[in-house]
Amino acid sequence: MIDLQTAQAFFWLCFGTGLFIVLVLLGWVLFEMARLVRQGNDVLLHIRDIVAEIEEDFANLKAKFGTVIGNVAGMAKGASKITGLIDEFRPEKNTKRAKRK
Repeated sequence: MIDLQTAQAFFWLCFGTGLFIVLVLLGWVLFEMARLVRQGNDVLLHIRDIVAEIEEDFANLKAKFGTVIGNVAGMAKGASKITGLIDEFRPEKNTKRAKRK
């Protein structure tokens, strides 16, 4: 027959082993969560770099379009001056001839 001390020792042995297994699993879960958080942080840093590059590209594109629009406005102003000069030298139409026909 099993005496009380042997049964109590067996209980404490099983309890300690079970507690050790639970603590090992809990440590493993915490380690995996820490790894997941670190990977998420790396992804966010990478996304932040990409967004910064996109913003820089948009700023460069805005500057280029600003110069292009300025150049087009200058050409339109020059074209209107040329059109005005051409209109000054163009002979006026004779309205009397148009009425005879």
